[in-house]
Amino acid sequence: MDLSDYEEWLFDDEMGKRCLARIIAKTKAQEYDYKPWQISIAASAWSKDNYNQTSLEDTRYIVERVRIKELLNYIPVSPDNITTVIDSLKRAEEIRNKNNPVIEKDNKHWMILGGIAGVSVLIPYFFKKR
Repeated sequence: MDLSDYEEWLFDDEMGKRCLARIIAKTKAQEYDYKPWQISIAASAWSKDNYNQTSLEDTRYIVERVRIKELLNYIPVSPDNITTVIDSLKRAEEIRNKNNPVIEKDNKHWMILGGIAGVSVLIPYFFKKR
């Protein structure tokens, strides 16, 4: 099951929303300031990694009682941080391309080789005519 489907399975109905609200309240009580979507994704990811074929109610019970420190590893970064990561990756690719330039197709060398071949054919022809 995909993480988004798992998250929907876990928190979609009324009891799931209550479960998520408890987890959010628990993080706020421990003075963490994360957005609800971050906590929802973190709780879903933690639950999916630690899922042992339990029922929905048992899974929610376990997720509600997880230590917040365990969830912190699963909290995604904010979208602002994602754009900075993407920008740094683009800069790294540009630097890599500068160090290892891509060889562009150049037809000039073919013209030079063709000219040399033509001259090498014509020289014996002219010597033969004399």
